[in-house]
Order: sequence, then structure tokens, then C-alpha cells
Amino acid sequence: MGLKMHFDGFWDSDTRGNIEHAIRDCIGEPPKDEEWLVSIARPYPFQPCSVQVKTLNQTRSRLFFEDSSALSKAIPDWLKLYPLK
Repeated sequence: MGLKMHFDGFWDSDTRGNIEHAIRDCIGEPPKDEEWLVSIARPYPFQPCSVQVKTLNQTRSRLFFEDSSALSKAIPDWLKLYPLK
């Protein structure tokens, strides 16, 4: 169990690592015996990035139009608006 991250599309390893690290710092570990999934997709460069977060009790999603390098701040800022449960 725990927090799983799934990246789909074109991501360089530095950007992917920065985003994953920022999200893990923001979310922390899910409650024991729960699995949370964060899916991040950008099919092609310069297109919006789709983010979906699934927990046992909720699913949240949003499109981000920011540059890939800005997502490591934008995604956690969005997640902090309404804490996951």
C-alpha cells in the first residue's frame, strides 16, 4: 500500500523527479492499508497537463497549463487547498 505515482507522456527525468518529490512532501503517506494514486499526463510537450489524485474516499482532477518546470510548485499548491482524506 502507500502512495503511487504514474507519469504518462513526455517527461525528462529531472522534471519528473522534482514533481514527484514535491507531491510526496505535500501529501505524505496515506493512512495504513490505503493506496493513493497520483496520475500525471501530458501527451505532448506544450499541451496542458492532466493531474488526477485518487484516495479511498475521493477523486480530484485538474488541468494545468503551466510549463513543466512550474508544476512542482503548482500541483502541491492545488493539493493544499483541500487536504486529501
